[in-house]
Amino acid sequence: AAVPERTAAENGRIEKETCVLKRKNRGAMWAAAAVFALLAGWSAASGRKEGLAFLLPAVLFLPPVAGLFSRRKGMRARGAAVVLAAAAFVLSVPSGAWPAAPAAAPSAREDSSAPASGVSSSGKLRVHFLDVGEGDSEFVELPDGKTMLIDAGNPENGPDIAAYIRKLGHDRIDYLVATHPHSDHIGGMAEAIRSFAVGAVYMPRTSEADTPTTSVYRNLLTAIRDKGLKVSTAKAGVSLFDGGGESAAFVAPNGTDYGDLNQYSAVLLLAYGKNRFLFTGDAGTVSEKEITADVRADVLKVGHHGSGTSTGAAFLKKVSPKYAVIEVGKDNQYGHPAASTLERLRKAGAAVYRTDRLGTVTFTSDGNTVSADKKPAS
Repeated sequence: AAVPERTAAENGRIEKETCVLKRKNRGAMWAAAAVFALLAGWSAASGRKEGLAFLLPAVLFLPPVAGLFSRRKGMRARGAAVVLAAAAFVLSVPSGAWPAAPAAAPSAREDSSAPASGVSSSGKLRVHFLDVGEGDSEFVELPDGKTMLIDAGNPENGPDIAAYIRKLGHDRIDYLVATHPHSDHIGGMAEAIRSFAVGAVYMPRTSEADTPTTSVYRNLLTAIRDKGLKVSTAKAGVSLFDGGGESAAFVAPNGTDYGDLNQYSAVLLLAYGKNRFLFTGDAGTVSEKEITADVRADVLKVGHHGSGTSTGAAFLKKVSPKYAVIEVGKDNQYGHPAASTLERLRKAGAAVYRTDRLGTVTFTSDGNTVSADKKPAS
């Protein structure tokens, strides 16, 4: 039987439906091309070279490129032009312009002598005296790119300290020093251990009678154990490193049974070139009198938040600091810093920096001179 001819209306309807279908197909192809292009761009920006494989489907899904496979010469010409233009662009970009793959985070079990991650060597020493309220925390960026965290404030300070270190571009703490097991010094240290790869850990050894049983101390020990870290004893004569113009060594504690956790404080002398920094934790005059090492320093972290029982006149004369930093909480209940301590610092001619008035203070050394990012507190 003969096939009946379509009416003009039917032909119009079919042509309309075909146009709609073609538009939908083109729209789907543009969407697919966009998705693969986004994947390729994200991969390249992340340094994942394998993501460049997404470029092929991204290009092939472009409707003009699909014209390469069309029977119509005009469509094939447009498709060829798009492919050639894309190839010319890729070839014109220097290989060094593509982002490099990010380095993998080092393992927490890695030896502390391994190259540091994060910020590369700048040739300068930076010491950040962090504002943690009534507590202590210092973050040190060494000239060779390694890092050190001395104390970590109270438990609530942990997340802020971790965020501060990350903002500086670091994902590893090469040297972790807990000066003594009081909660305003080790409170945020468990958070720091959980947040970063850690090299060496130093803590003073206390007598059995003086060893604390607080939950803060137990949490710190648990974090150390869970990460598979070992604790080295912080005591006078122990060196953390010495070479390349940089050195760090403990000058206290010198005793083993004080009956007062403050006196167990690990006192650390950090030197770079001609410049020296002395970190004293909460060491009082009892420990200060036992120190026999040369403790001359440009910058002194004043002991025990400026308490009257620390930073004695004889010790201050030995240190002879140009700058003195007091980490203390505003309107604290202990009356820190003591007027007597401030008077001794004044007589010694030291410029005083207080975190309760200035917030975090950063000192920078090039091995010859030391400068601060803020003016001394009045």
